[in-house]
Amino acid sequence: MQTQYKHALRRRMIRPLIASLTATAGCAVWADEPSPYYLGVTESLTSDSNATGTAGGRSDTYSSTGLTGGFDQPIGRQRLHANANVHYNKYHSLTQLDSTTYGVAGGWDWATIEQLSGNVLASANQSPASLGTTAGLVNTASEKNLAKTDQLSTSVLWGGATVGLQGAYSHSRVRYSAASYFVAESSADAGSANVFYRLGPDIKLGTGVRVTRTISPHAIYTPAAGLVSTDPNVIADPANYSPNTATGRNFDLTADWGVTAQSGVNARLSWTRQSNSTVAGNLDFSGLTGSLGVRYAPTGKLTFGASVNRDAGTNSSFFNVPPTTSTGSNTSTTSSTGTMGLAQNTQTTNSYSLTAGYAATAKISVVASADRARAKVVNTAVIDGATVVTDGTDASHSYAIGVDYNAARNWRLGCKASHMSRILTSATSTAYSNDSVGCSAQFTLR
Repeated sequence: MQTQYKHALRRRMIRPLIASLTATAGCAVWADEPSPYYLGVTESLTSDSNATGTAGGRSDTYSSTGLTGGFDQPIGRQRLHANANVHYNKYHSLTQLDSTTYGVAGGWDWATIEQLSGNVLASANQSPASLGTTAGLVNTASEKNLAKTDQLSTSVLWGGATVGLQGAYSHSRVRYSAASYFVAESSADAGSANVFYRLGPDIKLGTGVRVTRTISPHAIYTPAAGLVSTDPNVIADPANYSPNTATGRNFDLTADWGVTAQSGVNARLSWTRQSNSTVAGNLDFSGLTGSLGVRYAPTGKLTFGASVNRDAGTNSSFFNVPPTTSTGSNTSTTSSTGTMGLAQNTQTTNSYSLTAGYAATAKISVVASADRARAKVVNTAVIDGATVVTDGTDASHSYAIGVDYNAARNWRLGCKASHMSRILTSATSTAYSNDSVGCSAQFTLR
């Protein structure tokens, strides 16, 4: 009896100890898990040969001080993520270009047990407009020009092991702070429905339809009768412009082939028809468009990529939101250095891109890129009842190379050099270029 009593007493003493140790171990495991949240500060210094982004523009040096933050949290089959950044850009001489830029993005990725998945994404950004913001349009004054871009998109995918269906919709808008850029402001809606079929684990074929609709409130120059069409006050008055709605209809054939674990090819061939609601019908287009992309990684340190694109219409140069960088489960938005706007007076655009990456060490990486684009531009005006159409081309090319150094878990350093040039040929010709060199430092708490 006494022995049984001792065993029972021992069990009563051990059970709380086991529970305590289990709880402590659980806390330790929880503490070892990476935090889904991060907060950081950034500082950069850049020397720019054409800070105004104009022909014969002035050079200057500017600093950018910013805060970044965000989170990436999986919740069962769901995932919530968001990131934000704000930067103050201070110029040494051209103080009229001082500005505050920002980027906010968030999304919800969801999935169900019935092979259904999808996402909802939203973003809002304000950043310096790039030198080639809108085809056929040049900032002729040394004034600050910030591009404000907003986008909301959603997609739904039903996918089995062999066959899948996908639908997507997006709405976007772009505005500019420069007074002369009111003619470039527009909003767009795009919707698509696609079906794909997997021939095997490495090959996916697809087909679908895609519709785009872009509204440009001030697309056509139509001064009232009796007004002097060359008067700068008349040209700068939004009341002397008419709207245009561009509608694009596309039938797409797509293919994605993972040749090996290190290389692959993706392609799209489309029959495209673009129509316009007003005399901007000179921009109408019917024909083939498409894209071809190749990725190749010969070693674990080297990566290469190449792409060729031919697109039509106002969405051929769809604006880019600030890029993101990912480390583990955390995603952060980098500083916005330029936003390309919708090109509402472009009929077709051919573009080419090459990229190369080299992981020199576990902490040091090098990335180089080369891009070229050539757009067919059609400018339309109605003056004294007569339609005046001016054809032209807008050609640009850019090169960049950057080095990143992950000095420590929370520290990241980097430097980048780039060159960009642009030649616009229409009724008159304009040419200008830009060279910049900058370095940055980022400290992040995770």
